Amino acid sequence: MSVDQSFWNQKRIQELMQTIDAILDHHPEGLSLYELIKTLSSPDIAFFDERPLAEPQGLFQTNFVVMNALYQLNKDKPNHHYEIHSLKVCKHPNQSNSHSTDITEVDPLEIYYLDWANFNQSEQEINELINHFWERMLVIDFEDGDLQTLDLIKPVTLAEIKQQYRKLSQQHHPDKGGDAEYFVEIQQAYTRLTNR
Repeated sequence: MSVDQSFWNQKRIQELMQTIDAILDHHPEGLSLYELIKTLSSPDIAFFDERPLAEPQGLFQTNFVVMNALYQLNKDKPNHHYEIHSLKVCKHPNQSNSHSTDITEVDPLEIYYLDWANFNQSEQEINELINHFWERMLVIDFEDGDLQTLDLIKPVTLAEIKQQYRKLSQQHHPDKGGDAEYFVEIQQAYTRLTNR
């Protein structure tokens, strides 16, 4: 059950931004993105209907709108900074009153969520995004174990990973009397670490 993009006009987005701002004022410790969306869907606020949250496209669009509002808040409120992560959304006062002239790193998520062309994704595109997300999470989950398999410790460079892989592959290659199982583990660890 997707939502028509025209429903999210600037007035409705401004109302959402004000509501999110008020929620974060009441939760100075922050909320996860999930908790924020659940609060926005609660009966006392009812900014979102629970029905669209039950299927992928509606959930994606709800997430998109909330992220869009958060990134707009970051741009529109110079006295505050909004920490925007899936596990923690939090509002912080800016430490200085002067505007910084430092060059800031471009956030690809901000670019993505501020571009309304990304709102109407097909179910296939949403599934591809979800799969890509979980693939990246799996790589992160395996990272420490993979480094241990290659006898490496953080911080480590890509060149060091490649060098260690070549060394261990030579030592443990089954054709040279090495352990075939360990050789496969070395290959899998190397593949995951170099596809981050």
